[in-house]
Order: sequence, then structure tokens, then C-alpha cells
Amino acid sequence: MINSSLFFILALLICVFILIAAYSAKLKSDEQYRELVQFSNSIILRMDDKGRITFLNRFAQDFFGFAESEIIGKSTIGTIVPKTETTGKDLEDMIRDIIDSSEKYKININENMRKNGERVWIIWTNKAFQVSNRKREILCIGNDMTKIKEAEEKLKEAMEIKNRFVSIASHELRSPLAAIRGSIDLIADGLTGPVTEKQKYWLDVTRSYIARLNRVTDDILTVQKFEAGKMSFEMRKNDLNATVSEITAIMKNSVSEKGLGLLTDLDGKIPEFIFDKDRIVQVLVNLINNAVKFTDKGCIRVSTALDKDRVKVSVTDTGCGMPAKELPKVFEKFEQLSNAQERKSGGTGLGLSIAKEIVVHHGGDIRVESELGRGTSFYFTLPLTPPGTP
Repeated sequence: MINSSLFFILALLICVFILIAAYSAKLKSDEQYRELVQFSNSIILRMDDKGRITFLNRFAQDFFGFAESEIIGKSTIGTIVPKTETTGKDLEDMIRDIIDSSEKYKININENMRKNGERVWIIWTNKAFQVSNRKREILCIGNDMTKIKEAEEKLKEAMEIKNRFVSIASHELRSPLAAIRGSIDLIADGLTGPVTEKQKYWLDVTRSYIARLNRVTDDILTVQKFEAGKMSFEMRKNDLNATVSEITAIMKNSVSEKGLGLLTDLDGKIPEFIFDKDRIVQVLVNLINNAVKFTDKGCIRVSTALDKDRVKVSVTDTGCGMPAKELPKVFEKFEQLSNAQERKSGGTGLGLSIAKEIVVHHGGDIRVESELGRGTSFYFTLPLTPPGTP
């Protein structure tokens, strides 16, 4: 009997020891957790359903300049959150939205303020949780991104300055280039006196470089208009096959000067449909010029085909082709291929990106297929009923 009682007491003591050890471990774990939260290098706060701060960790207190006694129980608005951003955004409405619909604000960036009035930008993650059956709070974790925001603003300002400079420079180039081209034409045509064959050769070389400069300025201005959202389109009913025939007839002589053929294969079933003729001409010219640039012998073929509710246009050459690694880059702005022929031919690398912008605006798409040494094919599609057409 005594042995049984001793065993029971011993077992009870062991259980008590285990419980004490477990409780001590929990206390230690809780203390470590509190230290982790308090001294984290992130802003950690909780606010109740009235927007009042119920917890602000030590890092946040130091960051915003508030002692714990000054901030706990106070509204976020007027302490660490201004009523409105310098951008004019209403932050009182935003705080209410975070409280009511925190799932919509899993991540948000807004302007905050320190005790001394200094404005700072914080990126926040927000999560609602139940403290009890009746009590709900929002856990907010933030990191300072003021320097990043300032860098973005400086970059934006620099880009605006760059855009204005490029636009002004491109416009200013047009007039002198036109005057130079006119003067050279007068001389080449013999209107200012006899011209020798050697002189005519160099005048033609100069004209080709002026033409290239004109294309560069036109491309840059076109890109600027797209980026500024100022590109205008005249969408009206047109005949695509007639447009293709017209542009290939105009370009045939310049293509043949390189010893190449320019062929067409047009689908007579294509009806008239709505598109901007001048812009699609621009796409065709860019694609044909690109084909001429990379083709030394053979021909360039322009084809059209009706495919249900879309029209497919292709420009295929028998040129040098491109390696597979180059294909994803061909429609990027200012992108030039790495092969020697591209460097020799020059250009801004804007023609294909402009073509893509125009096609996409029409609700179509554009792609390329190529194999090194076996030529290249560009395909673009246009819907018979473009977006926004009643």
C-alpha cells in the first residue's frame, strides 16, 4: 500500500515537473517571439476596427518618433497616417477600406508621416485576424521605401526631360534635312550646272543617308506618340489587297535595285473591312524594308489570306534568317540583332516595335518565324471587326 502511494506521488511529481518545464518553455518561446517582433527591422502594428493603434513595435516607435505611451489607443489618422497624401489621395477612406475589406489591401503603398511632420512612403502588408469572438484587428507590417519612391520620381522626371528633348530634336531635324535633300536633288538633276558621274554617285550616297536620317526621325516621333498616348488612327473601311498592291508597286523598283524580286499572293475572298490604311502601309513598309535589309538574293513575298473573322498578312524573305535566341527580341524597342549584317545595315531598331504597336492597336497580333540561313517570315493578323466597332 505504501509502495503504491509512493509510486503515485512520484508519478504526480513527474507530471508537475513536465508541466512546469512545458510552461517555462512556452514562456521562453513567447518572450523570444515578443523580442523578435519588438526588435524586427520592419514596422509592425495592429489596429482595431476603429483604426486605433493597439500595438506598435519598438522599431516602429523609433521610426515614427512616438513613445509607446503617446501612440497606443490613438487613431492612425493624424499620428502616423496623414488625412491626405501629397498626391491628393484620401487616406481616411483608405484606412476605412483596409478595416472593412483587408483582403483587397494585402499589399498597398501609401504616404505616412513621422511625429515631426516628415512624409515617408511605406509598403504595407495587411491581414485581419480575430482576437476574440467579438474583437477583430488588422495586423500591418511595413517597410520604408521613401528612397525608392524618390528615385522613381527622379527617373520619371528624367524620362520626361528625355522625351521632350528627343521630340524637339526630331522635329528640329526635319526642316534642315528637307532643305538639304531639296538642294541635293537640284544639283543631281543638273539644275545648277553639269554633274559628272562621280559627283552623281556621291550625291546618291548622300541622298540615301538623308533618307535613313528621315526614317530615324520619323520612327522616333512615332514611338514618342505611342508612349504619350497621342498616336491618332483613322479607322475606316478599306481594301487590304489594294493597299498591298499599291505599296508593293511603289517599292518594287527600290527592291529590284538590290537584285531581289517582290511578289504578291493575294486572297480574293477578303472583303473590305475597317482599318487605318496609312498605319497598315507603315507596317508593310517596315516589314518589307526589314526583309530587304537581310536578303542578298532571291525574293520577298507578301501574301494575304482570309481566316474566318481575321485576315492574315505575311512577309517572307529568302535571306540570312535569325537564330532562335534572337526571335524573342525582334519586337523590342531599340533592339538590334547581333549579326554582322544588322550592324552593317544600321537602323534604330524601332521599325518592328512600331509595327507591333500598330497591329495590336487594331486588335491583331504579330509574330515571326525564322531559321538561320533559311529566311524569315513575319505574320500579322487583323480582325474584320476591330475593337470598339459597333
